Amino acid sequence: MIPAPLAHPWNSSELHNTYGLDGLPLTIGTQTRETRSLGPNILLTKPPQLVSRPAADATTIPFWRTSLNQAIRELFSQSLGRLAGAAAFTGLSQLNEYKASSNFATVLGAASAGICSVQLLRHQIGTASTAQKMSVGLSTLAAMTAGGVIAGYASMATVSIIASGSLVAAIASSTTRNTDLTATETEADIEPGQHRCADEHLALGTKILGFLAASTPFLVGFLVNPSFWLNHDPAVGNRNLSVAIEAVSIELAKAVVSNLGVSVNRDTLIFEERFKVAMMGLLPYVIASVLCNGVAGGLLHAELTSDQFKSLIVPALVGTLANCVKGAANAAAARYVRQQNENSESNTDPVIRTDQGLTWPISVQLAPKVMLRYLMISCRDSLFFGLKKAGLQPALANGLSVMVYASFAQFRDVTFDLMQGEGWSGARIKPETPAAI
Repeated sequence: MIPAPLAHPWNSSELHNTYGLDGLPLTIGTQTRETRSLGPNILLTKPPQLVSRPAADATTIPFWRTSLNQAIRELFSQSLGRLAGAAAFTGLSQLNEYKASSNFATVLGAASAGICSVQLLRHQIGTASTAQKMSVGLSTLAAMTAGGVIAGYASMATVSIIASGSLVAAIASSTTRNTDLTATETEADIEPGQHRCADEHLALGTKILGFLAASTPFLVGFLVNPSFWLNHDPAVGNRNLSVAIEAVSIELAKAVVSNLGVSVNRDTLIFEERFKVAMMGLLPYVIASVLCNGVAGGLLHAELTSDQFKSLIVPALVGTLANCVKGAANAAAARYVRQQNENSESNTDPVIRTDQGLTWPISVQLAPKVMLRYLMISCRDSLFFGLKKAGLQPALANGLSVMVYASFAQFRDVTFDLMQGEGWSGARIKPETPAAI
């Protein structure tokens, strides 16, 4: 007896393939019937299936092509943004309104930090209870204060607090998660995009305590001698306002050309894979950032000696080469990670995306991306000004600030994913090991 065929989604991977009672593949026109023998008189069948093929076959496109295309897109967007920022800095310097620039940068930094913090904390802490809502609110106010001080006064202590605390909190987040379900749980009990931990409150407390422990020394130093950690250089306000122009130009340009040419679609990767890609591309980007910005003298170093646009062109363009290395390395790493996990059930979408032409840049995600980039660049500048004020040579201060910035900027996309509510993947059932007899 043969039961009626069951409804099943179309699947191109099984096109033209069918299996008979002997388990051998048979071809029946353009249709697929998968059969599985359960006995001499029982046969299960699957109806014909068909879907459109992936947009591109990753096996036919060499690694260098996707990496080169990504490097070219980075060169275009970074060059446009950095030149726009340099032009804005030259124009602001001609106005001689340093106080007004500093005040406006303070407001802009506070607003950016507040919006980014709300998006991040409401997913990391939650808003279900009154205590959670109060925690998110108080943390957002603290972030707004920090963002305003960084953008307006180039506070190295505030940057150190955020950098050290975030690093320890990120490590705690990855070490406290538990990807195994208990015997009484199922995957349906875990919300999509959430990770399973033995005690969620314990995990959150570990992250908070780690952040406080790492940032306490810098906080104490700031409270003891705040004037030492604040920078009142007149170039700070103009620099951070020009950074805003640079961030807007870069994100707009990246959005326009993101689908131009063959590219790697990182949206098909799960969070763990994206984090692994960032880790693999970290060292090349850090090395390229130090070398490229060091050879050109660094954009910040140039701005301390001149506010003329023609003097800033070469440092701005040479600095884009580091981002080209970053884009190429990340594209290659994404394809490598996908190939290593190609048999995973979560990897069902093609990682290679064919040319889709120019894209309309307006999106709800554009503003948060601009703000996050603006805050990270402002932190880099604040670290540079602080190190220079502490007595370091400008070249050394620039190299150190660029190295720290590149280490965090490499994970900017991962941070943005967390702001959008993504995170470690849901728990998976771990097969039980049969007891030895």
